[in-house]
Amino acid sequence: MRTKSEAVSAAEVMTHQVVTVTSGSTVATAARLMQDHNVQRLPVVAESASIVGIASRGDLLTAFTPSAERGRSANL
Repeated sequence: MRTKSEAVSAAEVMTHQVVTVTSGSTVATAARLMQDHNVQRLPVVAESASIVGIASRGDLLTAFTPSAERGRSANL
């Protein structure tokens, strides 16, 4: 078996046990999963299990930050 640095295909380097959220999950649930599993991004899946997007820590920070604060931080 090759190491990840010797990999030829994406299947050889991918994460096999993927943590996901459904499109109906709350932002708080996504944040908790990221924290519990120490991941930076979560695939967002539909009920059919197809991927509909990716939620990142940055996306969650934006959701938790009031819009007035986001405007001020952009000016720093």
